[in-house]
Amino acid sequence: MVYYSSYRTSSPQGVDSNYHTVDIPIRYQYNPCQGVGFPPSYTPTPPINDQIINPQTLSACIGKWTYFWTENTGEGWMYVKSVDESNVYGCVWIYIDQWFLQYRYIPMRNIYNYIIHQ
Repeated sequence: MVYYSSYRTSSPQGVDSNYHTVDIPIRYQYNPCQGVGFPPSYTPTPPINDQIINPQTLSACIGKWTYFWTENTGEGWMYVKSVDESNVYGCVWIYIDQWFLQYRYIPMRNIYNYIIHQ
């Protein structure tokens, strides 16, 4: 039997909570969000032209806070940890009685724009 866990820490600034949660088996448990800090304190305006959304272009987001605009799940900051052929994985601040970091993913098909914080 494999047990799963989400990660919690405390505090930040508002981030949308509608991203998908990624459960990581306890046997591999480490906190992938350790040390990522807080997202920028502003909400950017969307780029005038939509970005090309594919694994190659989104790989530039790895290791950076990136603001995503998505269909169905809203918008918000994510510290991107990895990208595969269909999803972007990373850390977002979530508020459920307190602030905590949670490792989540966004399906690439839902992303229509993004901007990387420099």
